[in-house]
Amino acid sequence: MVGIQYSVVAKFGDIVDPITKVVMRQGFVPAGEYPNNKPTLAETARTILANPKLKKGDHLRTLEQSTFHFHYKVSGEFCYMCISLPEFPRRITFEFLNDIETQFLRNRNIVLRNLLKDKMAYFNNTSNDQIYKLKDQIDGVKVVMIENFDKALEKGEALDRLLERSNEIVDSSHEFKKGSAKLKNAMLKRNLILVLILVIIALVVVFIIIWAGCGIPGWERCRPPATAPPAPPAPTVPPPTTTTAPPSPTPKP
Repeated sequence: MVGIQYSVVAKFGDIVDPITKVVMRQGFVPAGEYPNNKPTLAETARTILANPKLKKGDHLRTLEQSTFHFHYKVSGEFCYMCISLPEFPRRITFEFLNDIETQFLRNRNIVLRNLLKDKMAYFNNTSNDQIYKLKDQIDGVKVVMIENFDKALEKGEALDRLLERSNEIVDSSHEFKKGSAKLKNAMLKRNLILVLILVIIALVVVFIIIWAGCGIPGWERCRPPATAPPAPPAPTVPPPTTTTAPPSPTPKP
């Protein structure tokens, strides 16, 4: 993305009329610019730099138009300016101007055109910007998170189906439990009926055996043998009784 379209370094000094060579006023005069094949942008930049309102005094500012944004930094007797597209991050343009100032103040003999060319190529490459790198990483993480979220949704649908299936199994187990209870009661009733039938059959068999052995209805063979009635007791004779005579009186002398 080519965001920075034009850049210039200007020094505060006398502005000379190109025809009469007369000093008109003081302002910022371009000391180096890049590229040289954009005369419209270069002329607009010179107009801004020559504006009497643009005076010395450290400050940063952006002038906005519909097609371009003009960013400049006044630092000491120098003004560093670049022109960028509106969508280009303002943060990068001011980092560009700060870097130009640092490199220029470090070596005043540097060729400004080459410096501006190299720095424009560097800052127009968004892969060199750490925030852009971080943004790309975040975008990558977002993509992975969205994919994981989609997979989680698919798993959620599978879990919903599994939950429905488990609910069906639970319902089936309840029905099976009810059916098994009914079956248990039916088997218990059946066993009770079988036991009752067996008891009745056993009673009938016993009755038949007794009938065959003893004879019915008189039970003659099962009665005990008749015994003679006991003899009446013999009459008892009372024992003879003896009487004693009273003693005779004795004569008195």
